[in-house]
Amino acid sequence: MKIKTYASILANDFNEKKDLLSINKFRKGPIHYKLWLLILDNYLNKINTTSESIMVLLSKNASRKTISLVLTELENEQLIIRTKSILDNRIILIEPTQLTIQEFNEWIQIFKSELNSV
Repeated sequence: MKIKTYASILANDFNEKKDLLSINKFRKGPIHYKLWLLILDNYLNKINTTSESIMVLLSKNASRKTISLVLTELENEQLIIRTKSILDNRIILIEPTQLTIQEFNEWIQIFKSELNSV
């Protein structure tokens, strides 16, 4: 009988296909995953996420063009919203959609429950 560990829970969570579209999409690869965590962390802490802050964070992992393509893909799938800042039209703000927030909350509750079962 295999003992449940934190490592096995993490591995199972990553390998299992979830019914949650946004979770699957944002965990597609390291760029998507870092982007997901930045956007949600900033959103929950009421910090504006700008396209430039994303470019800086992910600059070691991907080119600006790649990051821009990922953002466009996520926006087309209605997982993020891009808007211009009211204070400065040159600044593009990135926010999670309600679907992304809802699915993250569902996933994190299940994930925390699994971690607490160890």
